[in-house]
Amino acid sequence: MATTIIGPTAATGAVTATPPLVYVRRTWSDSWTWEPSLRFRRGSCHTTGADLDMAELESRYGYDKAPHEAGFSTKLPADWTRAWVRVDVVAPGGAQTIFLGRISGEGRHVHGQDNGPSGRQTWAAYGPLQILRKIHVGRSFWLVDGEEKELGWIPSLNRRDELDTIRGNRSAEKSGDSYLFGSTAVWTHRDFLEYLLDRFVDESDAGGPAWTIGGQDELLDELTETVEMATTQTAAEIIRRLIPPRLGLDYKITPTADGFEITVFSLLSQETSFQGATLPRNPRSVRVDSGSAKENIRTHLATSDAQAFGKVRILGRRLVCAFSLYGPAVLANGNVSPHPLAGDLVKRWTNTLQSDYENGSGSSDPTVLDQDRTAERFRTVFSAFGAPNDWDLYDGKCAPKLDQAGQRQDGPADFQTRVRSTLSWLPLRQGWDYTVDPPIDGNPEGVEADLRPPAAWLTLRNPAGEADPWSEAYQPAEALGVGVHALRDDWGVLLTANPRHLLALGHFLEPSAVAPLVDYETTVITIAVETDQRLCLEVEIPDAAPSDGVYETVVPDAHYWFLAPDTILDVDPADPTALVSAGPLELRNDADRLALVMAGVLARYYATRARAEIHVKGLLPWTGLLGQILETVEEAGAAHQIQAPITSIEWSMPQGPNDSPLTVIRTGFAQ
Repeated sequence: MATTIIGPTAATGAVTATPPLVYVRRTWSDSWTWEPSLRFRRGSCHTTGADLDMAELESRYGYDKAPHEAGFSTKLPADWTRAWVRVDVVAPGGAQTIFLGRISGEGRHVHGQDNGPSGRQTWAAYGPLQILRKIHVGRSFWLVDGEEKELGWIPSLNRRDELDTIRGNRSAEKSGDSYLFGSTAVWTHRDFLEYLLDRFVDESDAGGPAWTIGGQDELLDELTETVEMATTQTAAEIIRRLIPPRLGLDYKITPTADGFEITVFSLLSQETSFQGATLPRNPRSVRVDSGSAKENIRTHLATSDAQAFGKVRILGRRLVCAFSLYGPAVLANGNVSPHPLAGDLVKRWTNTLQSDYENGSGSSDPTVLDQDRTAERFRTVFSAFGAPNDWDLYDGKCAPKLDQAGQRQDGPADFQTRVRSTLSWLPLRQGWDYTVDPPIDGNPEGVEADLRPPAAWLTLRNPAGEADPWSEAYQPAEALGVGVHALRDDWGVLLTANPRHLLALGHFLEPSAVAPLVDYETTVITIAVETDQRLCLEVEIPDAAPSDGVYETVVPDAHYWFLAPDTILDVDPADPTALVSAGPLELRNDADRLALVMAGVLARYYATRARAEIHVKGLLPWTGLLGQILETVEEAGAAHQIQAPITSIEWSMPQGPNDSPLTVIRTGFAQ
């Protein structure tokens, strides 16, 4: 049940007319001292997604008399720069703190006086978020063989390799109060927040403020997202990424008895789920009965569709599909009939260029001719192979189709064949068995296998005799000294042999010092490409129109990898005339990562937002309301649904003789 903070059942009580009490201490370990010369003028506290806590204080110097003094005296200008300051208000339950921070600057209004200098000093103090903004982090602590090491660079939390596969880099054991870098365990966001506070922020060992974690901090135990690190960044920037508003989270900084607490809270008034990914609700809530509260001066309510959209789409990377292409003379496992897919690998050089290659300079010396044939312009002759221009992607089987939930469906997705590029890697790891579903890792425990490069298999001349000139025994290209390279502007490979016509058995009859060995028409290759679709989750309001808007956000490291039917993986070790194939097989689907983001987006961008701004007479010690959900504002029996977190509490002292102290509550969402 929500607590009423304004209204007939509210337990706030009236705040006395006593001005706020200002306390200072030069260092954190000093005792707090009441400083009557400092007067509070205005201030605010915020959730970190909204703004920075601040307070404006004032003091006078010269020949003057303070309200608590018996007579006039001459006061010198004060210097409170870098002092800690605390502002308390006196309520029926006793004095309560509304601001705690550090003075960082002075302004001076000079009056002038016959008997010496006089004027007014103003002091700007900022809350503890300013501390986090001023601490830059560009180094890291490691635990290596039980020994701590401080390094001059910082890796990304749970770094991902060049293909966005997560790599844990947390130590297996804690060193002191936190884990460090140095092994392969996966960081949770709580683990890394503890490390950050312990190693870079907490000053308790040196007599400064201690930093702890609280609130709904258990939510951080489930997050293991990658957090990218630059050469250097502030602690505040890192914590913002550890507690991301896009996943429905924010935090505030709460003063404690010996320092500050990172208080985590959910931004959501209701639990939000999407495809099994759930973002929890904030259990703490309040309501306002503005119509029956005499201390309520003004309540402003607003609803807005400016950030509500008719369609929401969460975008991952383009799909990756691995498949094989077969030359026109490839046989089906040693049979005399061609392979059913034979002919989908064709040459990618012109007859004119081949003729120039064969003729060379016209010399009668084969060695000279072979030297002529090494020219760069011949690099594709007998070497470049790709899919035909009109290739149908094996009737679309290499164009997997996903639904709006990121799951594979029957039939092909739309594709084009004009813009082409081959990846320099396959979505297959060394040492894995992909002939079973799910694939089995055959590597030793703890070994992170590399991804395979594009592959090719060739057949050799049978040395037994001319009566049987062919052998269907396959060899990996690299076993024959032939390199395999992805084509940047085609779906295919460049095979690098020396000389190039080594691959032109039956196609090259010119003089040469080296005889052809392989017929390129028997080549089989396995490559991977990005398809024309991407991993995407989509939710749409029924009957949504284009004018309702489309909200799209990108998760750049979310992938979908697919192994097409009849993809060649290797030579059969029991029968070298046969090739091992696999597929169709889903190798990777990061739709669950998109679902978590979708749950956060739906909670924030799929419905009309409501905001409230409530002005209340008096200085009310309501900093504890920050981060709580303001459920409703009641007006003469009508309940206005707000369902938004309280993000700001502001206070101001009277500016004129008829003014009253004022407290303002604002709701909103972290940006």
